[in-house]
Amino acid sequence: MDDDFVRKGEFASEIRRIDEKIDATVTRIEAKTDAHIARMDAKFDAHTAQMDAKFAEMKAQNAEFREYVSNELSDMRGDMKQMKGEISAIKADLNNISRNVALIMTVFGLVISVITIAAQFLR
Repeated sequence: MDDDFVRKGEFASEIRRIDEKIDATVTRIEAKTDAHIARMDAKFDAHTAQMDAKFAEMKAQNAEFREYVSNELSDMRGDMKQMKGEISAIKADLNNISRNVALIMTVFGLVISVITIAAQFLR
């Protein structure tokens, strides 16, 4: 019976030693896992900050581009108004030229008619 007691004592001490090793291993794994999670959280926070900075930069570039396009459209509208004014002036000039040509043609026709009539009477 003494032999069984020694074996039981050895078994119990072996079980206790194995339990302590398991507890130490679990504690070590938990510490490594916690450290790994902390590193991942830090990297995630850094990445999130970078993405926020990039989004802010993209928003600024978008606002700048929007302002540029608005300015260009305003300039184009101004140019269109100026072109409309120039087209109206060209139309007015064409109307004046047409009237002048018609007047000259009429006067020329009258002069030729007077010359023809005068030639008929002088013969």
